[in-house]
Amino acid sequence: MKKQKKFFLGVTVVLFLVFLSACGGGSSETSSDGNTEETYKLTMNVAYPPSKVDDDVLMNGTKRFAELVEERTDGRVKVDVFYSNQLVPQDQLLDALKTGTVDFGYSGPQYYGDTIPTAFFTNLPFFGKDIDHMMSLIREKGIDKIVDEEMKANGVKLLFYGPTGEYGLMGKKPIRSIDDIKGMSLRAAGGLWTPWYESLGASPVNVAAAEIYEALQRGTVDAVPYPFYTLNDYSYHEVVDSITTPGVIPSAVTASFMSLKTWNKLPEDIQNVITEVSQEIELENVEKYRLVQEKALQFAKENGVEVIELSDEEYNRFVQSSQVVWDEFAKMNDNTKKIVEIMREDME
Repeated sequence: MKKQKKFFLGVTVVLFLVFLSACGGGSSETSSDGNTEETYKLTMNVAYPPSKVDDDVLMNGTKRFAELVEERTDGRVKVDVFYSNQLVPQDQLLDALKTGTVDFGYSGPQYYGDTIPTAFFTNLPFFGKDIDHMMSLIREKGIDKIVDEEMKANGVKLLFYGPTGEYGLMGKKPIRSIDDIKGMSLRAAGGLWTPWYESLGASPVNVAAAEIYEALQRGTVDAVPYPFYTLNDYSYHEVVDSITTPGVIPSAVTASFMSLKTWNKLPEDIQNVITEVSQEIELENVEKYRLVQEKALQFAKENGVEVIELSDEEYNRFVQSSQVVWDEFAKMNDNTKKIVEIMREDME
């Protein structure tokens, strides 16, 4: 009887140790030189389906990121990438990162603006005239530090940004002047934009992303603010007659996030690798953006879509009209106020 009890006790202890090992996210492994090193198997939840090509911003920030981290840690870190929200729904990603249920996340920052108000900055109209100006505001003027501070307060570390393509007005009716907006129906782009639309005499219409093609085809909306590369990728050139540049936003923005809980568990040398790889990926993403942008405009011209370039005067009128959105954003908290101050100081 005593032997039987000892047997069950032994089994219980073994199972408990296995459970702890499974929950820890790391395991010990002896290298060829006899040293024991901790290895880490981490997860990444991506909000989007995988791209058809491997060299765009999305795959660079997910698949290539995971490959580089594994390579430069000599296999000590392996990141399993799950696309299309396989691990958690998009609206639950922040909570999953905070608790460490998921180690990395890839999504649009503005999607979490209700929890992290500063993240809305990526959706502010005309916060940069082009990609270089936008990245300068983020990385050189200090916007990134303000956003990161708020992210960390919510248990999340922002690793890098992924600009995916110029986000501008495209539709059936040409927009050569701010006056052309009056009377138009435009796809709504978030609550902060509503007062701006109304001040321009436009009507915001709620249209799901999956319904944009049909909405343009049927005339439910006259124009939509959306990435220009979708003219080709989603065949919007079939229902769009013109696009207007510069875009309302220099680029639609995605970003890579990491659980602060996971980050703090990692040794310093692995943290350094992740930081180094993140910086490289972001620089590569900017260059990939340029290629996407060039191809999008060329595709438009070759497929009968007029590319309208705003004069400096008209562009400035658009910027001034959008200040109502900036004002609403600034009211959200002290951090959003600081971001608007940086942007306006840069305009002077």
